[in-house]
Amino acid sequence: MAVKPWIGAIKEPDNHPPVNKDAPDSGYAIDYVYGYRCQDSRQNVYFNPEGNIVYITACLGVILDKASNTQKFFGGGNVENKSKQVASDANHHNNDVMCMKINTNGNREWAVSGQVGKSPSIFVWNTLTGEKRQRMNLLKGSRAVAACAISTDLKYIACADKHNDHNVFVFEVDSGSMVYTEKGGPDEIFDMAFNMAEGQYDLWSAGMKHMTYWNIAEMKKKKCVFGENPRTSFAACTADDQGNCYAGGSNSLIYVWCKNSLKTTIGVHNRGFVGAIVWNAGKLYSGGKDGRICITDAASGTCENVIECGVLPRAIDVSADSTTLVVGLRTGSIVEFDLASMSSTTYMQSHNDGEVWGLDMDANSIYTTGDDNQVKKWDPFSRKCIDTAIVSNEVRKA
Repeated sequence: MAVKPWIGAIKEPDNHPPVNKDAPDSGYAIDYVYGYRCQDSRQNVYFNPEGNIVYITACLGVILDKASNTQKFFGGGNVENKSKQVASDANHHNNDVMCMKINTNGNREWAVSGQVGKSPSIFVWNTLTGEKRQRMNLLKGSRAVAACAISTDLKYIACADKHNDHNVFVFEVDSGSMVYTEKGGPDEIFDMAFNMAEGQYDLWSAGMKHMTYWNIAEMKKKKCVFGENPRTSFAACTADDQGNCYAGGSNSLIYVWCKNSLKTTIGVHNRGFVGAIVWNAGKLYSGGKDGRICITDAASGTCENVIECGVLPRAIDVSADSTTLVVGLRTGSIVEFDLASMSSTTYMQSHNDGEVWGLDMDANSIYTTGDDNQVKKWDPFSRKCIDTAIVSNEVRKA
């Protein structure tokens, strides 16, 4: 019942036609997918070169055209009638995608994404068309790709797994070959970032109670030194083109590293952890548990502007001309902010915790409910969520 709940809900008819295992005469294609993965993934919403929104949900990369509210996909389409544990992942993901990055300081045309699996796959794909460029695999027993990063010039991608050793891997994109692997340590890795300077491949990984600096040229790693500053965990990190890395701490501070040395800390959030951070053109855009996005001058550490979101931002990206932000929120919404007018547009809403268990429809609407204590009403014609209801106001006891 835990894994096959339909057994207790559906009774086989006494008389029915014989089972026909032949494939149907017609195929299928995904038209639209509702939802965005925000529960256990971060820094996974971006602008592509055309200003449209790229993100992940289920086992798909999604390219959302804002003007028409239509989607293209990396993945989807007809698949083998096999369990996802043994189905082919030669051309696209066949299990939940856990992380995604694009080369934001490059042409924004390429994304890297990684999935769950015994030997999980990593793909490089086009953010305009969804076309696959390269496929790589982690070692057996890796469990999942927990975090990934992509170099500015698309020469390397890096990723970390969910093995007990939290291994870090570096692949060459053109050949797909692994050029470096090393144990990360006993603590989970949540995010990774490459140096954004052209031709530089310094790498940082951020995670539970640690930061690590990886010198890819020399194939060496160094634990970052905290000195007299409080040791904390880091949910997200980003790097600039001057050799600095900025990591969002669980103590509301942003830590600034040069290689493995701590330069300073920046305090612009007032409570909880910093869950999303991105550097662009000398500015830091960070989102915290306090429900705020702070726009900070990276050199001085001065907060120049604040956007009140009310909930935790999970992902932030800024347009190439620094006029627009796209934000993935912990509520499952994807929102775009105009930085001049501070107006906002919501492009996606979704369930945001656990699984979706209920689905029904009438002539004009679709209704869903799930572990997040919500019922949502969807309009399949406009492809939008048009209403949300809370199931219960009872506080769940721990």
